[in-house]
Amino acid sequence: MKVAIVSEHASPLAALGGVDAGGQNVHVAALATELGRQGVNVVVHTRRDNRDVPRRVRLGPGVIVDHVDAGPPHPLPKDELLRLIKDLEGQMKRAAKDLEFEKAALLRDEVVELRGLMVLEQGPESLEASAEPVGTTARVIRAGGRRRRHGP
Repeated sequence: MKVAIVSEHASPLAALGGVDAGGQNVHVAALATELGRQGVNVVVHTRRDNRDVPRRVRLGPGVIVDHVDAGPPHPLPKDELLRLIKDLEGQMKRAAKDLEFEKAALLRDEVVELRGLMVLEQGPESLEASAEPVGTTARVIRAGGRRRRHGP
């Protein structure tokens, strides 16, 4: 079995105690390593925030952390999310053009998640009116942080 985890701002390799390094980082690392221990092949896709980190790093048996190039390779303040979203959208379109549909779908899901985070943190006016839809299925975040799926 193969599992892909997209962790938009919580690398399982992050040093604990740093900015934005805490519970979600620990949870993603624990989940991935336990799945790997059970024989599942896991790839955790996360944004590269350090230019010196290799593209792929082995976290444990059966677990790889894939550093996606999106935005500058250093920690990114949350107020720069819109620029990051545009970078991810470009990567998504290139992956689809190159017939890498699984990668394109993962990037699409990350764009949808980041857009949702941006709306929750900064309000709906934070997204540009010209933002393109990224797919027919989107995660919608309702009041209270509950999520539901829409689409065919």
